[in-house]
Amino acid sequence: MMKNKNFTFSSTILAFLVAVIYFRCSQEVTYIPSSFMSCRLEKKLTGIEARQWVDKIHGKVVTPPESEIGFYLGENGPITVYVSGYQTEELARKELLRMTEKISSQNSIFIGGEFVELDGKNIYRCFGMGQTHFVFTHHNKLIWLSVNTIQGKEMLRAYLDLIN
Repeated sequence: MMKNKNFTFSSTILAFLVAVIYFRCSQEVTYIPSSFMSCRLEKKLTGIEARQWVDKIHGKVVTPPESEIGFYLGENGPITVYVSGYQTEELARKELLRMTEKISSQNSIFIGGEFVELDGKNIYRCFGMGQTHFVFTHHNKLIWLSVNTIQGKEMLRAYLDLIN
């Protein structure tokens, strides 16, 4: 009888642990939340609409099909989050390097571009158009976060906490 109770107890614990692991692994990351840093999501573009918007400001096709953009307004805004999805993490990292080379050039509207480390994450930071821009990868996503310069680091850290 004692072996049966131990087996039942062990089985219950194992089932609970499997359920917890499954639940944690199956949670999708929300890259464009409904609010962020006291700002509310004003507009969200996804798929073809997001791709066309980004391609239009570049004057050519630069965005992969899996894209989304969030435009936020509020006391800490405006904030814009651009997310592009690639087939692999490696492709996202390669695109990050390609992109940062292009925006680092002398004829770019962005200045002061450099890679910085925050909480062990390598992030490209530059300035332009009255904002601070952070570009980095998360899994197979390439993320461009444009925020208020005064609170830039705080906003970046809050966004990283949100997606991690």
